Amino acid sequence: MSFAQNPNSSFSFLNGALSLPSSEQLLSAREALLEGLPVPLLVTDEQDRVLYANRAFTSLLGCAPDFPLGRELSSLLVPSAKPESLDTPNVTIPHAGRQGSGAVRDLALLKPDGTSIPVQQMTNSITWEGRRLTLLTLFDLTEQMAANERLLRIAYYDSLTGLPNRDCFIDSMSQELRSLADTEGYSFSVMLLNMDRFKLLNEQFGSDVADKVLIEVTERTKTILHGFATIFRTGGDEIAAILKDVGSRDYVDSILARLQKLISLPVWINGDSVFPSAC
Repeated sequence: MSFAQNPNSSFSFLNGALSLPSSEQLLSAREALLEGLPVPLLVTDEQDRVLYANRAFTSLLGCAPDFPLGRELSSLLVPSAKPESLDTPNVTIPHAGRQGSGAVRDLALLKPDGTSIPVQQMTNSITWEGRRLTLLTLFDLTEQMAANERLLRIAYYDSLTGLPNRDCFIDSMSQELRSLADTEGYSFSVMLLNMDRFKLLNEQFGSDVADKVLIEVTERTKTILHGFATIFRTGGDEIAAILKDVGSRDYVDSILARLQKLISLPVWINGDSVFPSAC
């Protein structure tokens, strides 16, 4: 009894007996399987040189199929940069390179144009023809990091002014107090600004006008404190600022005087002038 061989199969039946595929057929089937996987894969040798990269990897990198081959892993995967977020705790990022089987790390994948993609790497050791190789599976974290950034802004930033909020101010103060306790000679100053008659402004002109005045006061505060202070909105009409490495009361008083003078200038809204002030 004979069966025709399925062209999509590596196996065939001849006269009712199973015919095993050749080594070349197995290698071809394995390569086709790896090429078809949607997850980016790399295989590196004992010196961390890339021996194989599947189609999903070169597509993620935006490069030719032979671009990664022979390159050292450290030229493609580097420690991920610390996110540019306010007062986030320091995170130690391990260096790229070989680790134990199953190790998972967050890294940055370097593209040929110099830009990078945040990725998570899973590493497993494999043995091929007596050689110890490494299989690396990569997962693109771009969308996840964008979602995390959105959640961070919701949790720690004021939606009206864009300033860090009260929770962020409390966290930052805690960090400053730890630095003050642990570092000899460390100093910092805190400014607290409260707008005068803000509730009355809200009642007489409405919340839209009051919000515009608050935004203008915020921008004027940034103008004076930009570059050496972190500014927060800690309440409805309250603004706080932390000035690192500033311990002189006279210097702080001079900054406050300039700030109050700038804040007191009129704000023009719909042809009318509003004169804000703060204490």
